[in-house]
Amino acid sequence: MKWNPNAQPVILASKSQARQNLLHQAHVKFQICTADIDERALERAHLHLTHQDCAYMLAKSKVEAVAKQFDGYQILGADQILVVENERLHQCKNRAEAKLQLKKLSGKTHALISSAVLLDSEKIYHHWTETAIMHMRHLTDDEIETYLKNEGPAVIKSVGCYFFEGMGKDLFHHVEGSFDTILGLPFEGLLQYWVKKGDLIP
Repeated sequence: MKWNPNAQPVILASKSQARQNLLHQAHVKFQICTADIDERALERAHLHLTHQDCAYMLAKSKVEAVAKQFDGYQILGADQILVVENERLHQCKNRAEAKLQLKKLSGKTHALISSAVLLDSEKIYHHWTETAIMHMRHLTDDEIETYLKNEGPAVIKSVGCYFFEGMGKDLFHHVEGSFDTILGLPFEGLLQYWVKKGDLIP
């Protein structure tokens, strides 16, 4: 596929390297402008929302924050929520927290809920939300310590404290869901939208 040179350019309201890689691989022409929002404060203000609706709300909030700075662009925002035993887990501050988070996930099944929101150049919102079910192996303390050491310090900023696209896939015995959903961007519907619109040319 290739990006139509006449298509409206895309602003990605995310600094996620995984999301950027997905767009690059699909030859989407985009720029990055991260959204300055307090995600935890927004969650606390919307406690009534389901996990799926919360992921959508956060993704849309990123789009709204960035859209104020651009006119005539497509604005793409995305968010991902990890839920284990009906509890949401978030990014960790340090390696000690990351180790505790992986111990909490060890031997359990958790859900990754990913939502993408696109504001097109005509100010119309489109959105896609998908869920991946992740079955993690039982991990020993030594395995967790070795994994965090080998993956590097950046992994603690990833929800769940693993990079599935890296060595993190070896932490699981089974997963249900698409690779792009696991990475935080439900991409298939978005690609179909761009192809149908003519922005992406097969």
